[in-house]
Amino acid sequence: MERAKNENPDGWGSVFYRGADAYVFREPRPGGGSPLAENLTQRGIPSQIIISHIRKATQGEVSLRNTHPFTRELHGKIHSFAFNGDVPDAFNLKLQSDRYMPIGTSDAEHAYCYLLNLLVVGDTNNTDRTASILHAFGKQLADMGPANFLYSDSQCLYVFASRRRHPDGEYPPGIHMLARQCSQTPASIPYDGLKLESTNALPQEIALFSSVPLSDEAWIPMPENQLVTVKNGQILKTLD
Repeated sequence: MERAKNENPDGWGSVFYRGADAYVFREPRPGGGSPLAENLTQRGIPSQIIISHIRKATQGEVSLRNTHPFTRELHGKIHSFAFNGDVPDAFNLKLQSDRYMPIGTSDAEHAYCYLLNLLVVGDTNNTDRTASILHAFGKQLADMGPANFLYSDSQCLYVFASRRRHPDGEYPPGIHMLARQCSQTPASIPYDGLKLESTNALPQEIALFSSVPLSDEAWIPMPENQLVTVKNGQILKTLD
């Protein structure tokens, strides 16, 4: 919410998975000062996969239809996509069918619909196949500009890292990663803007991904064009 006040004021959204479905919250306004965002920070929704996004608009007007994360149903599951980058040439990607069409006018959603039309033909329960398609898709977008994204099919979280735009140019890392086991109390977890709670003392495996590190721990900068697949907090596969 703090970061969304000035740096990324053009909308915010979060997806909290519950099995094959998900709670989805989006607003085309700054997260800072939003009563809905404030309510989520106070109450929270338990979930094994959470994707959150704060937007700084590059392509498409500030509106609900252009607010991330984007969600669609595919083979009986909610698939979601949040993008951090700028790839205007994505509008030139030809959609293979009208099964998935953009609602808004952003480059990110057009690219997302292009991806879904690739995934709809075949077995979406095949994690290796999905990872391979997402990796090739990510590199295709990265040839057009900075292209970092989070994608989930309700079973796994897929994270693709490209590079970020800075005043002095574009360069990696686009995403940082932290994987850890923990059984600490909430007060002992020093994350900026993120609260992790457990109802028991059992160790948890957790994988966190963020544009910038959220704590002083040893966050790992992801190499350019790397895709990581995560399930139940465990890193299953990495493609470079």
